[in-house]
Amino acid sequence: MRCYIVHTPERTRDKLAKKVNNPEKKKAWDAFSKYKRILDCIATTGTTVAGRCITCGQKFHISMLQAGHFIAGRSNAVLFNRKFVNAQCRYCNEYNHGKPKVYREAMVYKYGKSFVDRWETKLRGLAKRGAITDRQINWEQRTARYKRLLKVLKARHNGNE
Repeated sequence: MRCYIVHTPERTRDKLAKKVNNPEKKKAWDAFSKYKRILDCIATTGTTVAGRCITCGQKFHISMLQAGHFIAGRSNAVLFNRKFVNAQCRYCNEYNHGKPKVYREAMVYKYGKSFVDRWETKLRGLAKRGAITDRQINWEQRTARYKRLLKVLKARHNGNE
């Protein structure tokens, strides 16, 4: 199955974007998202500039990939979970709402059914309760952490080319 990117006018695209009211949280998310997409690009194609979508398997330039969540929602419990956020093309993530059934199959293939079942239950519970509030997280530290991890990841990968 092929995925096609549908280009939308700026206003529509802006409406589709998730809003983050906390600017420090947005910086942390941007750093995490970039780190996770590059990590998945390296894992799927061996480069930092292109990767495969976890749900459709198509290869895309990194600029066309998003950090798609296995568990839907923007709660802090699921937002920064490295195992359950993966590179996903815009078409699958936004227009097909993450393709949850296909995404789940990919996660079971990657980690095993019992692992996915256990974590899926745990994360869905945390997401519903909103167990981790913004005030409990030091966003500046989290941003610095993912920027540092990204720098290390790029240095390692560039050393292997």
